[in-house]
Amino acid sequence: MLHGMVQGLLLYGITLLSIVELVVSIVAVLFFYFSRFRGRFEILRIPLVIFTNCCLVFFWFWLSGYIGPTGIGAAAIGIISIILLPSKRRYIYLLINFGLLVGLVITQEFTNLVRVTVGNYETLPYDYLVILFSLLLIVNYLKSEFDKERKKSEQQKHELEFLNNSLEVAIADKQATIQTLQSTQSKLIDSEKMASVGRLTAGLAHELNNPLNFIGGNVQPILNDLEEIRQSMTPEALDKNEETFLEIRQLLDNVLSGSKRATDIISNLLKISPRGKDDNISTVLLNDLLTRTCLLLKNAHPDVVFNTDFQEAVYISANSIEINQVLLNIMKNALDSLPPKRARITVKLYAQDQMATVEISDNGRGIPEQFRSHIFEPFFTTKEEGKGTGLGLYISYGIIHKHEGEISYEPLEKGSCFKITLPILKES
Repeated sequence: MLHGMVQGLLLYGITLLSIVELVVSIVAVLFFYFSRFRGRFEILRIPLVIFTNCCLVFFWFWLSGYIGPTGIGAAAIGIISIILLPSKRRYIYLLINFGLLVGLVITQEFTNLVRVTVGNYETLPYDYLVILFSLLLIVNYLKSEFDKERKKSEQQKHELEFLNNSLEVAIADKQATIQTLQSTQSKLIDSEKMASVGRLTAGLAHELNNPLNFIGGNVQPILNDLEEIRQSMTPEALDKNEETFLEIRQLLDNVLSGSKRATDIISNLLKISPRGKDDNISTVLLNDLLTRTCLLLKNAHPDVVFNTDFQEAVYISANSIEINQVLLNIMKNALDSLPPKRARITVKLYAQDQMATVEISDNGRGIPEQFRSHIFEPFFTTKEEGKGTGLGLYISYGIIHKHEGEISYEPLEKGSCFKITLPILKES
């Protein structure tokens, strides 16, 4: 446009055409400058398209219409407008622009309004080259800006994807940390609860031990005194009170049996007391202990299948009698829950992270979810009345913790699994 203005000034001086070309050049420079500011391009591009189409109409009438340079200029304006306009409005502009050009061509064909020449001015060949070169420059510039924006958009997309992935990883880590903390908190609460119950139970056991000893110790002297009284009586009196003596003897036998059972329970509770000391610690080959326990129960229950999986020899430092009691308690509980047919108990032993792990699983009825948090509490049992004291798992829990290990319950799809971990003693 500047080229056309300079050429017109040199040939014809100041005319309306040169003034319009100057205005168009100034508008183009201002658009180039202001479009670089953020958000201004969106505001200016539609007014610029309207302005260029108005200029197209003016130059069409001044510069010979489609037979002059305006024909190429119209194509250039159409291409530039399509690039500038938003994509959702391009089809509307195409219709409007095509209708405008059709109207201009019809006007030129059927009227004399279009000026074919301007004075002695004739369209020079290199004018077409200048227009085409200008068109290429404009399209190249717009394409370059488009590529920059696309590259920036792709970079922002990659950054957003990276941030999104980082956020997902952070959320996953946070959730894992929360779950770990919740699990640790639950274990600490359970451990503290069991420790408190253990201290209370041990204290009660010590306090109850003496009265039980008094009861059990006094039964035999009473029986002796009763026998002396019986021998000092006359045959007639003896015959008369024989049933009374028999009833008293049965009552005293019941007292002695009950006190003995209570003493045994107290003795078991004292074994896991934190006050107690265990001097019967020795090196135990856990493989042999498990094998003997399984063999013992297999002989008593030949209809139950015992599967064993021992990967390697595992030694621990422990009281073998107490560890054997734990294994018996868990396996006996498993036997009580097995189905009548295809009963199976699986025992696995393996070493991991300097810990020996024993997994005892069965295909029984399992433990209902509402009872799982209470299975290690004393005197809690799901068995029928008279078939269990509720101390087996509690005593097992105390023995394992006294050996610096862990015992836990894991429900299976069908059955139960108790997992025991104990520190490994490396073979010397």
